Amino acid sequence: MKLGYGQTSERDPGFASGWQALVATYGTAIVAFVVGIVFAYVAATAYAVFVRPPSGTTLLGISLVTLQGAAFPLVAYLYLRWRGLNRSFLRVSWPSISDLAWVVGGYVVAFGSSSRRRSPCSTSASRRRRTRRPRRPSRRPG
Repeated sequence: MKLGYGQTSERDPGFASGWQALVATYGTAIVAFVVGIVFAYVAATAYAVFVRPPSGTTLLGISLVTLQGAAFPLVAYLYLRWRGLNRSFLRVSWPSISDLAWVVGGYVVAFGSSSRRRSPCSTSASRRRRTRRPRRPSRRPG
């Protein structure tokens, strides 16, 4: 069923134009990122005060959890409340075991890749031992 200008379906929140929907979408995402950065800063500071200074892997984990697990769901919930919509508008369901396995696998890959990353400028001691230096020309008079 095609709707005319100004008409709304039951799933359409009632934006008058596509520009309003676009601004609402990107505005909500920017607000979520700002909230996530604030959450990450608070969590990293608390971790540094109560545990130890966070490493790169720890900061990655904190940012993943605060952005995806706290900030975006909170901002989405607040946006739905502000628009007068409930959870049924989203058509969401509980994740399956397979979905949870993908999520856990993603976290494992993210942490594994960040903890094994080496700088391209660093060389290990074993590489330095195996590398031969070029011989210097002798300075003996001929």
